[in-house]
Amino acid sequence: MRILRLSVCPRFVLLLVLVFAREARAYTSGAGTTGCASLTPSHTTTAQTTDSPFVVLTSKTTYTAGETIEVTLEGRCGEEFGGFLIQARRADPNNDNDELIGEFTSIDAATTQKRCNNGDATERGLTHINSSPKSRLTLQWTAPTPATGHIIFRTTFVKTEPVFWVGVTSAVLTDATAGALSVTEASLMTATMAPCTSTTGGTTVSTAPSVPSVGISRDPECGKTKGCFDNCDTGCTFSVTWSTEGSNIRFQYKSLSSGNSYFAIGFSGDTSMGGDSVTECVVFGGVVKAFQSFNAGYSNSRLASPEDGISGVSGSVNNGVFDCTFLRETGGTSDPNSFNLTQDFYLLAAQGVASAGFAKSKHGSLPTISAAVIDLQETSISGAVTLEFVLVKAHGSLMSVAWLLLASVGMVIARFYKLMWPDTTVGGANIWFQVHRACMTGTLLFTVIAFILIFVEVEGYTKAEEPGQKAHPILGIVATILVVLNPIMALLRPGPKSERRVYFNWAHFLVGKGAFLVAGVAILFGMRMPKASAPLYMPFIVAGYLGWHLLVEGSLEIIRCLSTNKGKQRVNNIDQEASSKPQYATLMLFILCAHICVAVAFACTVVWLLAAV
Repeated sequence: MRILRLSVCPRFVLLLVLVFAREARAYTSGAGTTGCASLTPSHTTTAQTTDSPFVVLTSKTTYTAGETIEVTLEGRCGEEFGGFLIQARRADPNNDNDELIGEFTSIDAATTQKRCNNGDATERGLTHINSSPKSRLTLQWTAPTPATGHIIFRTTFVKTEPVFWVGVTSAVLTDATAGALSVTEASLMTATMAPCTSTTGGTTVSTAPSVPSVGISRDPECGKTKGCFDNCDTGCTFSVTWSTEGSNIRFQYKSLSSGNSYFAIGFSGDTSMGGDSVTECVVFGGVVKAFQSFNAGYSNSRLASPEDGISGVSGSVNNGVFDCTFLRETGGTSDPNSFNLTQDFYLLAAQGVASAGFAKSKHGSLPTISAAVIDLQETSISGAVTLEFVLVKAHGSLMSVAWLLLASVGMVIARFYKLMWPDTTVGGANIWFQVHRACMTGTLLFTVIAFILIFVEVEGYTKAEEPGQKAHPILGIVATILVVLNPIMALLRPGPKSERRVYFNWAHFLVGKGAFLVAGVAILFGMRMPKASAPLYMPFIVAGYLGWHLLVEGSLEIIRCLSTNKGKQRVNNIDQEASSKPQYATLMLFILCAHICVAVAFACTVVWLLAAV
């Protein structure tokens, strides 16, 4: 037995050594073919689920058939990887995501080797050839001919044998001949660590460790060697500095950011958006770029050659601060929308979210503007003020007064107070009718004026992006059509004794009630429109008032049901419900007075809040 145990143990130990040696060799000399489909190495541990400290960057965001694209594998914040496996696959999940697309060319045999195929002899992926630490590796990938749809690079990074990240994605490489993605690009992106700091030169971002950022503060050189525009007197959420360098102006933008974002400065001849030359810094997927664009009205589009006149770009996102520096030719370019910066301008600042292709979404908050016109050849300091959209505030105020005060009171009077003053007339008609007519005429007048004002402000139909913001103009147009239609119907109503009068009464009621409900919802959505600058709690105030209105109508309906005098008669050719005052007249008067007081208080509050912010 003793001899047998001695003979078996060495064989067992030798077997274990061979197994582990094989696994170690698979890591040190490149990924094995068994991991080609899933990109998962045959290690003894599972993949990391934290944000990857390694990123995949591409030199372009679009490609054409046969084009060669530079792909960079990079570690952030001093991180290094020993092994990797990278493949190009179709990005859209509705297409074949298993097929490997294109192939890597110009292979450096000392560091990389081809691996993985589509069941043929062409190896289309790329892996390491040794496990020496790597902080940055630049590869060449050649697109297929013809192009085969939107592409995304998927990469597994191995830091050490037990520590690895699987399927880290690049930004989508767009095929201009393909249709739109069936999903958002954001849903395809894996979470990666933000860059720590930046390097100059072109559009690259380095990842060397840096001193932690302490937020944004006014540059101490402001007013000395640099000109400055910021809002540091009221909170410091952005900062812009500039200084002259030969035939260029060096700009530095800082803004609060948590990742893919942009910050833009418009050079404007006035204090409103429109006709402005814009320079913008954009960070997406760890890459920072600067462009020139132009504001035509409230729409922004990039120039035909947006990077002309821009050089020396560098940038980073560090601890929630986007920092971007670049040179902009003072005299502009040959494009007339690239302004000569020797002139004086107001500066407009805007920021928002960036997406694939360094595209910009609509700015998330209202642009701010310099308090005075700025000479960019001087080292002055200018504070920031928020753009005021007076017509938008007037639109919101008029619509709120029209519907939530006048229409509300007018409808309640007409429905429940026809018999409150049966023997009193004004101008030959009952009091209730005159009050109703005056309120609804005011509603019509204010609505039409507000409707015209907002179309003048936005120069046509608004280009909103969020669902609620898109719904607001649609509902507003519907409410305006209905409020114009109702008085036209009233002019064409049948005579008091006509059998069709009952149909008119119902149509008049339903159109009026429908207009009120649509307008109420439109106002709710309108309070969230960026240009309204309404406080965040404003929709709750509107919703509370609409609830109050329903409570008033519900209470009056209950009182009417409890009343005993429900006969029908006509006074001045108007249908009325009984020949005497309502049974609970005092209570109804109290409710009416309370409703008018609440409606007036609400209208004053809305107008004051819109004007104050």
